[in-house]
Amino acid sequence: MVLNTWKNPSICLSPDVRSRLNYQEFRSSYKCTANCSIVTQFNGSFPAMKFLAATLLIFAIFHASGADQKPYDKQHWERTNQLCSRLLRTPQEARDLIAQKKFDDDANEAMHCVIRCTGIVSGTYDDERGTVMEMMEVQAQGKTGFAEFRSAAEECYGGFGPEDYGDDWCKKSYLYFKCDWKAWVQHVKKVE
Repeated sequence: MVLNTWKNPSICLSPDVRSRLNYQEFRSSYKCTANCSIVTQFNGSFPAMKFLAATLLIFAIFHASGADQKPYDKQHWERTNQLCSRLLRTPQEARDLIAQKKFDDDANEAMHCVIRCTGIVSGTYDDERGTVMEMMEVQAQGKTGFAEFRSAAEECYGGFGPEDYGDDWCKKSYLYFKCDWKAWVQHVKKVE
């Protein structure tokens, strides 16, 4: 019996991503159709949803515990951007801008969402708190200028508010990212 159909292309996984994920637990509960509808089968309970919630909670606790406290390398950021781009089915134009580190396109909503996804997956951004400075400090290990970066970024955050992004979570993360990117490039330097 079909309980619900939820049409949201951003949550559908492409075949190459699905093949790498272990989703056998979810196969009986979720089916992604050609138009990316997710059909939830009702079977009296929602064991797959409970399992998913528990898995995400464990991941969040592990991630927040700081178990992996070392700066990410360039390959990590590239892999994370690629994963988010595939999951969100980002147009090539936005992917090219990100690859070229041209983050000044305020109108490119697809790029905003990839930036949000990358920040959330890497732990450097949170929808409620904004930039996670503890993780940014980890990224600055072996470099100088973190205090100046933090000060400049936080000053920049004061230049926008909810009236600038409304309920657009991607735009909110993009505004935070623009402040972070500008302050990082300006203040954080490798120790020579």
